[in-house]
Amino acid sequence: MDKLTIQKALEQGYTHYNVDQEEEVGKLEHLVENGVEEYNRRKKVVLMSKTTITFSISADTIQQLLTDYISSQEEFAMEDDTLYDELDVADFDKIAEMVNMGFKTGFMFPTDIELILESELQDELSKSDKGIKDDQ
Repeated sequence: MDKLTIQKALEQGYTHYNVDQEEEVGKLEHLVENGVEEYNRRKKVVLMSKTTITFSISADTIQQLLTDYISSQEEFAMEDDTLYDELDVADFDKIAEMVNMGFKTGFMFPTDIELILESELQDELSKSDKGIKDDQ
């Protein structure tokens, strides 16, 4: 697992972190502003992905959902297929565009990059240096 300090993570464009795979996601800038008290050393802290994925639904999916819904409703049973013909000419691209405008919440996923404190980095470097000196 790769490891980065808060400063290096910010420099590389990361903005959020997650503690111990819990639901809550925090902003790296809050760790900088509030200090490390908010940062729990006993728990694994990972960076969240840089990109945000927003939920969306396609025009074809909306059309298929409506077709399935209508076909399951007995009160819409018709002797001909006029209702389905109307679905075929509806502008589902426009409908999908309007529906997807409502989905503004983005989702981030955890990375395999662990967030560490500067002091932890120094400890690791010291151990590494000591190991090199011991080998000599």
